[in-house]
Order: sequence, then structure tokens, then C-alpha cells
Amino acid sequence: MRAHSLLTFALVAIPAIGCVPSAADFEAGHTSSARDVAANEVRVATWNIERVGVPGSDEFEAAVDVLARLDADVVVLNEIAGITEAAYADDLAAAAGFTEAFGADLTPLSGYQRNAILSRLPVVATDSYDSVDLSGDPEAHDMSRIILRMTVMSASGDELTVLAGHWKSGVNNRNELRRIITSIRTSQAILDLDAERDSIVIMGDMNAEQDLVEVPASFSELPSGMPASWVLGSDLQETLAAGLDNDPFAPLEEAGLRTLDLVQRDGDDATREGSGKRLDYIWTSLGVHDQPWAGMVFDCAEEDLVSPIELAGEAVSADACTIASDHLPVVADVVIGEEYALDIDSLQAGDLVLSELLPDPSQCSDNYGEWVELYNASPYTVRLEGLDLVDASGRSGTLSGGSIAAGEHAVVGRSDAERYCGTADAVGFYGSNMSLNNTGDSVRLLAGDVTVDEAAAYGATDRDTSIQLSADWLDASGNDDETHWCDSPTTTPGLENDLCE
Repeated sequence: MRAHSLLTFALVAIPAIGCVPSAADFEAGHTSSARDVAANEVRVATWNIERVGVPGSDEFEAAVDVLARLDADVVVLNEIAGITEAAYADDLAAAAGFTEAFGADLTPLSGYQRNAILSRLPVVATDSYDSVDLSGDPEAHDMSRIILRMTVMSASGDELTVLAGHWKSGVNNRNELRRIITSIRTSQAILDLDAERDSIVIMGDMNAEQDLVEVPASFSELPSGMPASWVLGSDLQETLAAGLDNDPFAPLEEAGLRTLDLVQRDGDDATREGSGKRLDYIWTSLGVHDQPWAGMVFDCAEEDLVSPIELAGEAVSADACTIASDHLPVVADVVIGEEYALDIDSLQAGDLVLSELLPDPSQCSDNYGEWVELYNASPYTVRLEGLDLVDASGRSGTLSGGSIAAGEHAVVGRSDAERYCGTADAVGFYGSNMSLNNTGDSVRLLAGDVTVDEAAAYGATDRDTSIQLSADWLDASGNDDETHWCDSPTTTPGLENDLCE
């Protein structure tokens, strides 16, 4: 991609693309939060700031106060208005504690508005994308604003790539189509990232409301009144002729991104209070979205309400947000890098499902051959250490070791690995105190005082016959019904059950 100029920022120089920072960068001018956070947690925020304001003005100082309160590691700013405002943004970034900044040139379609990304984490790489870059057509000019990319390194050494965008405003058809094209171009930028796609955050003002049904439903030709300088890239001309859904969210969803469902502390989801609309979004790739996250739309007037995330310093004045901008900032804590796993302190009912039982094996004694199969219905890997299996008589066994990936089946047995004689390797063991009665029993799975799942009672079984839960009922409520289970002479330990109807 072509290199676009910085705004006018005179902060710490951005490393050249391919220059990889090290942990030492955190000791050489890069700041981190005073909050107690994991090394692979990054706080991100997006804010359509409208105008930065002259340093020292009420508008400028309010923005500094809000950014300091949010305590974000990476911030996307929209609507930095013109060259003078870009210079003020230099001062704003420095005053708010950011050591890195990246911006882009204007285009004929940009008007006077620019985007920027600020970071207090070391920067691995920066880049930017315009219509020519993404379409391959030298005549293309179909994006209102250049898309910015910044890849930063967390304290753990894991990398997060942030894309900054700002979609065209307006409710007429030509602006709706321009938003769709911007989303398609953004999805192309995502695909360009290849190996980095597991840890991506896209932020900015989309000027659209999710789940709103637009009219018309689709476009197959250009609406009237398109700007004279607007030229659709040749790569999308046939796509338009075939019909484009009037939904700027769809291209990002198809590229594997999801929006974080963030609201104000009182439950309102508006990011622009003047219109009551939710326009500003944080999107994450599934590699980020499937990790724990928390955040909110930050309204300064709600400082008396409980915050879902820890904020820094003292509460800001109730009117600070409205003095600084006509949009509210959106902020979230995301986890990147190493796989997150639930343990017994985090499990809730239904996270794991009892899916198959073998009460009476023939290969060896019940003490060494019985097993219980678990299905992980949660979106996270689950650690089994400390979970209890309890039979109908109240006898229990505590699981040792092992884990189950999201969406997978796994077997836990009674014996240790050396003596286990079942038909599949067990990932954990619960000891001989808890047993499956051959003439009928039931099983509960407990995480402390939480009943994660309970299997319906079964009757007498033949040797080597397992009790299987139908694949159609792989949830904690479905296996409460005895009719959803069946006896099967073909065991499927660690595999999906498909023998019950």
C-alpha cells in the first residue's frame, strides 16, 4: 500500500513497517495503564471528536479529560477538521499521554475531515488504503476517506491490528451506496492482512444503525446525484450490476467481524445523543470477539452509575462529553494472543453438557473402564480441574487435569492414564469414588455450587452399551428429557453422537 503522510503529529516517531518493538519499548517512553490488567489485554476506543479545539479552550480540555478518564491504549479519532485541527490534535495526543500517532492525507471526497489512530503501545507497523490500493483500478475513487491501519504490540508481546474508518453520512440513496462501498473496501483491507486476521479491531463512525431495514433493499445501478469525482472501481462494477444489498454491516460480517454490543451505563445504545442513534462501532475479528471483553458507550453525565469497566482518575464533569463533541466515545477492553480458557470459577450452567455415558464396559472392570463424555457448548476452552461428577446416591469424584476446546467432545474416565482401558483417550479422571450404576443412575456436573449440567436418569444397560444424547439436543436443557437419550451398542467417545433420533 502507498504511504500517506502523518497529520502534523510531532510525537515519538512511528517505527518503519517491519520494525518489531520489544518489551524494552515499554520502558522507553511507552506508557501503560495504571489499571491492574492482563498483559494481553488492550483497551481500545473510538470517538468522532468533531473538532479538537484550540489548546487550552474548554473544548480541548474537555477532550483531554475524557481521554484521560477512558485510559485507552489505542484510540481512533474521526472528524479531525482540516490542517489547523490536525495541529491541535498533536497537542491533544500529547496531553492525553499518547506516544504514537498516525493519520492520512485528505482526498477530494473527504471534505475537510481526517482520521487518526493514537497509541501509547509500541507500534509494529502502519499502513493506509485508498480505492486504488484495494481495487487495483488506477481510476477508482469510491471511498470517502482513507482507511488507516496500525498494528501495536501489547505488554505480552501479542500484536493487535487496528483499522480506522469513517463512513459517509446522510440518509439519501447515494450516501447509502457510498457506505456500502466503504464497507466492501474495508473487508478487502481485512483480507489483505492474512496472518494478522486473528487479532483485528475496526473502529469508527459508520453513520448507520445496525439491524435497520433500509429502502431500497438493494442497488443495481448508481443513484442519481453521485459526486462528479466519485468513480466506482472496475472490480465492483459487475457486482453492482448483479445487485448490492443495502446493508453496510453485511460485508464486515461476511469477512468474519462482529460488533461488540456496547451500551451506556443506563442501557441506552446511542452514540450520538442529538439524534438518539447508535452510529459509532467497535468491530472485532472472531479471534478477539471469542475472548472476554467488556466496555461501554461513555456518557460523562452517568458518572454516578456503575461502570462495567474500571476507569482512571476522578470522574469528569457531567457536561465534558458534550463540550468536547456531539458524539460519545465508545470504549472496550479486549483480550488478544493466547487462548482464553474458563475454569470452575467462571463456568455457568450449560457451558458443559453431559453427552454420553458408558456404565458397564467389558474390556476391564468398571473401576477402570467406565467413562463420561462431555460436550463444550461454550465459546471458550474449558479447564476441567476441580469439577465434580456426582451420581444419584450423592457419591462424587473430582476431575483432575485436562481441558476441552469450544465445540468439542471429550471423555473423562475413572482411572489414571496408565490403567485406563476404554476405547478413547481420556482428557481427565474423576477417581473411583463416583461410579455409574449398571442398573440405572443419573449424573450431575458441578463447578463448586453451580450445577453446570445434569443428565436424565437412565435404566439398566447391557455390557458395552453406552447411553447417548441425541446430537439434536446438545444443550443443558435438552438432556434433561429422557426421550432425548438412547442406548447404543456402538460407543462414540470423544465424537459427535448421531445414533439417536
